[in-house]
Order: sequence, then structure tokens, then C-alpha cells
Amino acid sequence: MSARQKGANVGAAYGLGLAGLVLQGLAFVAMAFGFFPWGFGMMGGYGMMGGYFGWSYGFWLLWLLAGAVVIGLGAYGLMLLGSGREGAVQSGSVMLLVASVVAFPTMWGFIVGSLLMFVAAILGLTGPQPMPPHGGSA
Repeated sequence: MSARQKGANVGAAYGLGLAGLVLQGLAFVAMAFGFFPWGFGMMGGYGMMGGYFGWSYGFWLLWLLAGAVVIGLGAYGLMLLGSGREGAVQSGSVMLLVASVVAFPTMWGFIVGSLLMFVAAILGLTGPQPMPPHGGSA
């Protein structure tokens, strides 16, 4: 396999992982703002339980912590994946894989972001790794 194909594989994994991480970030923002009630009066805008915009009042801290883990692992994994160093691509891919698995149950509606991160991690793990640069003269 040529060096161009090796770089394309890591580049595709990086692009898919970045798109998935952006979607997970949007889900995190929606989740963070969805926990707080809105409207007027004691009952809120939609009645007794707060209605459409109040998701999972009882587990808000758990969901926010899991979302922060997904965003943190995904961002650090992408940073390692984009570095192109020999072992860093595999480490970054494993971090993306863990972030995507954690994101499946916690980011509820944005499954596309989890799937993109999962595919990026698999591409990074199964694809050929970039060759380290040689320090000698030509």
C-alpha cells in the first residue's frame, strides 16, 4: 500500500471522527439546556412536569458527566489521531472507540455522531498505520 493510501485512511478516520464529535457537542449543548425548566408559573410552560424541554430531571448530573467524558475523550483521541505518530494513531482510535460506546446510551438522539465516531475508530484501528519519518539522509 502506498504512503498516499495510508494517509488517506487516517485522514478519512480523522474527518469522520471530527464530524461525529461536532454532532456529539451539539447533543451535549441540547442536553445541557434541556434540563432546566422554562415557562411561567409554578408548573412551567407545559404543565405539571415541565413538558417537552425538561429531559431526565433526576439524572442530570450523570448525563452531563457522561457527556463531558464523551467530549473530552473524543477531542483528545482526535488530537492523537491527527498527530500521525506511530502509536498515537492507535491510541487515539481506541479513545474514539471508547467515546463512541459511552455516547450510545448517553447522547440519546444523536446516534449519527456515535456511529461516525465508531466508524472512524474502526478505520483508525484496522487501517495501515503511517510510516514514521526517517532521520537519515537520502
